[in-house]
Amino acid sequence: MLLRISKIILLIVLLAACSGQDTTSEDASTPTAITPTSTPIIQPSAIPTTESTPSNMQNLVVWWPDALSPSDRSEVADLINEQIREFSVSENDLVNVDFRLKRYSDVGGIISTLRAASGVAPGAIPDVTLIRREDLISAVQSGLVYPLEGLISFGVISDMYDPALELGQFNGQLYGLPYMLDVQITAYRAEETRTDWTFDAVLGYDVPLVFPARRVNGVNRQFFIQYLAAGGTPPTADGTLMMNQTALSKVLEFYENAYELGIIPEEVANYSSISDYLPAFILEEINMATITTTTYFDLQASGDLLQIASIPTLDGDSTGALNGWMWVITTPNVEQQELAASFINWMMDIQRQRDFGGGVHMLPSQRTALQGLDDDMVDISSLDMIVSGSVPPLSDLLNGSVARTLQNAFISVITGESTADEATEAVMDQLSTN
Repeated sequence: MLLRISKIILLIVLLAACSGQDTTSEDASTPTAITPTSTPIIQPSAIPTTESTPSNMQNLVVWWPDALSPSDRSEVADLINEQIREFSVSENDLVNVDFRLKRYSDVGGIISTLRAASGVAPGAIPDVTLIRREDLISAVQSGLVYPLEGLISFGVISDMYDPALELGQFNGQLYGLPYMLDVQITAYRAEETRTDWTFDAVLGYDVPLVFPARRVNGVNRQFFIQYLAAGGTPPTADGTLMMNQTALSKVLEFYENAYELGIIPEEVANYSSISDYLPAFILEEINMATITTTTYFDLQASGDLLQIASIPTLDGDSTGALNGWMWVITTPNVEQQELAASFINWMMDIQRQRDFGGGVHMLPSQRTALQGLDDDMVDISSLDMIVSGSVPPLSDLLNGSVARTLQNAFISVITGESTADEATEAVMDQLSTN
């Protein structure tokens, strides 16, 4: 009884956090930690300057997204303050860090302000900030961020997970340095650990599998990643796709079999967000579902004992949908870029990154930092394999008509409207005429 009451309390907190912005949607996948809306944001304090300002004092303007300073965790604000103060001291007290906590995507937030001020009021923008992958490409194309090549420590770059590094690249050049990661995974409750996550094994478990299947714009990321894992090729830079018919057929056959076995509930086709079924998952009405690693850490902190695994794939290769926050430099001034890079390198110290990831319930982007997590708290080996095989949001690069064609085929199979063979044939026919 007490356990159920605690789960209901957790559910109320989670739903309060999700109100106003659905952060786990297929179309808006920014993860946000559990943040009761009744609690004011605890803003890390600005770093004070000395009374007598040296003539060679440098000023570094840092904009910090409020999603990475959750209002219910004052220890995170304390940690940010501590790490920034230590940076200032490391520079012989000759750097004044002008720290500002800002909303991210709303009017007046980081993204909208960068777009509005870059051309008309360059003095109103920061030197360095953190943005999401879904905003990186447009930021690069609009000239809002600058390349990081030659500015970031080789030690940091070499320790980065390859998919994470790809997350910050555009046209082969590094514009964003991944800091905190979030990956879609499978979470489940079972007395024994399940090590086989092939399509055949998952069908054999005969446990309902719940995930956000609906996508208003584009193709479902989980489905597309499974297609890539089955041998499909990623889209080109211009959004075209050389369709691998065999890979597509194999993935659709899995979903056809899952539908016929009753493993995919009817409601799945209407779920566009993890929050659509999170209440049922928390209350153990669902025992296997796709969630993000951030949600997993949130639930774990509440005492919910879950096991984690890759999303199912044809051969059982570990993978997941990768996203995250990344450092970007927004100043055109070369000297300020170097100072901003020094700050980024400082924050990317292994222990600092690991400590901060633990505070915000996200994964560090460096392999050494992730592998040093407490293995009593999390299955490090599984996380390491999942992140190593994870995929950035490549599906978002698809040509719109191609994405819609794939999504329609996918939905038609999980709802029983088409067989895998019929859906595959329909895709190939439509793509051949485009």
